[in-house]
Amino acid sequence: MNKVFSNPDVWCVRVPFVNLGEGESNCYIVRDGDACMVVDPGAASREGMDRVRAGLASLGIEPGMCDVFLTHTHFDHAEATRFLFPEGTRIYMSRVGFDEREPARAEAARMRFVERMVAMDAAAEDAEAYSRCDFEPTVLPDGLFDYRFLVDGDAVRVGRFAFGVVETPGHTLDHLCLVGRDGAPSFTGDEVLFGTTPCVDAPYGDEDALGLYLESLDAAGPRGVWMRRVSWVLPGHGDGFDGETLRARAAEIRERKLSHCERLRELEQANPFLNGEQLARRALTRKGEAAWHAATPMSRYYTLLEAYISLRHLHGSKGQSL
Repeated sequence: MNKVFSNPDVWCVRVPFVNLGEGESNCYIVRDGDACMVVDPGAASREGMDRVRAGLASLGIEPGMCDVFLTHTHFDHAEATRFLFPEGTRIYMSRVGFDEREPARAEAARMRFVERMVAMDAAAEDAEAYSRCDFEPTVLPDGLFDYRFLVDGDAVRVGRFAFGVVETPGHTLDHLCLVGRDGAPSFTGDEVLFGTTPCVDAPYGDEDALGLYLESLDAAGPRGVWMRRVSWVLPGHGDGFDGETLRARAAEIRERKLSHCERLRELEQANPFLNGEQLARRALTRKGEAAWHAATPMSRYYTLLEAYISLRHLHGSKGQSL
């Protein structure tokens, strides 16, 4: 565990997870006097939860003394919540994320994802495998915690410090950022990362998730105005960086997403009879058919997901059948 900010004091615990490969997410412990908040407890691996418990213990903090803030409910950020914290803990999060992770709704979303991948011309067996890659194991039982559902414009306090809540849907529909005030850092989850370009989830409904993400990344636009208030960023993965770097990287990610869309659009126009899987393979990976099928289901899943959300964005209302 490393101290990554002072006034308020913030420590970072690197929590391991396994998905496409092995990685680590950032769990932050924010403290001001007797007030404490944990941001994104991480995945529910034994090693990861032991690291978080040890970090809290080294500061003389019991889990029951903390509030918890979830930037979003992906497993590598939120899964450990129900195992680490006692009943009645105050959990700050999006109502959207709470509803989406209800088991019956999550299974319905998985089945809808199968249908969408079949509509992209994936084989039924592959579509099922992709849906397992897409499925999130995070469960937050109704009534277990003191849930405080946040919306744009709300504020969360830790001791003397206030953090403004900004809804930044795209990577997930429930994604929230905390923008620090009075010199406090901002917690941005997976909105902007280095080393990887964040994926955009396929929402349960018909929302243009990529369009929402592009709007929140545009620091010059109305949905991206929050970026101009950020001075120091503590992201969901990797090291912290300043506000200027945030805005530059956001513009870079935005351009990359738009470039994917343009490649798909050009290929689709030049080859109107290509199916969705062929468009994804040729435009985004440029792999031959044999190399495509030799890749792992997780790797193919991310490519087909990127193509799906991009095509939905390009087609607008015409993409509702996708």
